[in-house]
Amino acid sequence: MADKKITDATMTLLTSFQEANSVMAAHLMTAQEQQRKLAEEFFTEGMEVLRANQQAVADSVAAQERSVTYCAGYLWHPSARIGL
Repeated sequence: MADKKITDATMTLLTSFQEANSVMAAHLMTAQEQQRKLAEEFFTEGMEVLRANQQAVADSVAAQERSVTYCAGYLWHPSARIGL
């Protein structure tokens, strides 16, 4: 009878450990999936910001080039020379 109680207690304990491990594994998998989604969103949004910045820089460079071309044309135009 004592052996049966020990066996039952052992089985109850093992079942408890298995259930706890199952719950922990499910929790870890959920947490890992949330972290993966967060990292994916972070990099996706980061790439969008970089693309937007790249376009803004390209627009700025183009505007600067137009300004230099305009100023160069004005400064080097014969009618712009003072005293000639």
